[in-house]
Amino acid sequence: MAAGLPGMETQHALLGAINKHLFNKERAYRRADVAIYRITHNKKYRAFLYSLVFISENWPTA
Repeated sequence: MAAGLPGMETQHALLGAINKHLFNKERAYRRADVAIYRITHNKKYRAFLYSLVFISENWPTA
């Protein structure tokens, strides 16, 4: 029936690969979120981050 169309199995393989890639990207983002959460909720790291923010905000520009 669909002999005239370019290989459907190729399209399916492509879509599968794209979906897999997006899924892996999502997992990577989730891992990054977890890492950021851990850093921002750890007292030592939080103090360090706040000091960095304080320094950058009060940095003399002139």
